[in-house]
Amino acid sequence: MTLSLAPRQSAEPPPSVAASFDQEIVRQAMASNIVVVDNKKARYLVRGYLSAYRTEGGAAVEYVWDVFTRDKKRARLVNDVLEVKGEGADPWAIAGPAALSSVAAKSADDLAAFLTNTPEAVAMAKPAGEAAPAEKPLSYAPVE
Repeated sequence: MTLSLAPRQSAEPPPSVAASFDQEIVRQAMASNIVVVDNKKARYLVRGYLSAYRTEGGAAVEYVWDVFTRDKKRARLVNDVLEVKGEGADPWAIAGPAALSSVAAKSADDLAAFLTNTPEAVAMAKPAGEAAPAEKPLSYAPVE
């Protein structure tokens, strides 16, 4: 499978947080057997939105991944909110690297689950009684 990823934050995190998250989402995607490819080679394009805000007793990190086909039709919407306990004025500082790593891991898991259930992936699935085809990694690419 091929997929293109373009993180775009609705309430932009500080540059250091964004850079760290970008590295973590790629690492987690690779751990989920998803690799980065050029968007011209991708079967799916993904646009991400990441925001953090204060809550009573801590902060919340909210993320949305819009998955589109090559012809720009939405194929899937993946979203969730992770709440973190803590104190302080900066929700990104409260969330910290561990929470962002959790968001990246959950995002990669959700994207991999979608990709393994696409028509292309289902067609490659092992029919009963036959050997499984050689495993190919799923892939995505940054959208410019």
